Amino acid sequence: MISDAMEQSLFTQLNDEFYSGYIYLAMSAYCASIDFNGAAVWLKQQYEEERMHATRIYNYLVDQGAQVVLKGIKEPPSEFGSLLEVFESSLRHEQGMTKKLNDLS
Repeated sequence: MISDAMEQSLFTQLNDEFYSGYIYLAMSAYCASIDFNGAAVWLKQQYEEERMHATRIYNYLVDQGAQVVLKGIKEPPSEFGSLLEVFESSLRHEQGMTKKLNDLS
């Protein structure tokens, strides 16, 4: 059994992982709409990876006996500017997600 504090932190991280996937899927859709199909495919793969992270956290919480309550996921942006801006945004987002994981307590 994990502590209540860790359980709450993991609930937050679970939501963050779903949102992270949502952002990458939005970036993928944006890139597809401006005919950067290779980038769109790569970003969709990042979506799948974030979904996998969320599933691992979900499974861990269930295995620990937690009652998982899913929260709403905020709407991601739909415009990202140039392809360079898409990847700069992706980098900043990934750095933020890494910090959140490192700060879990």
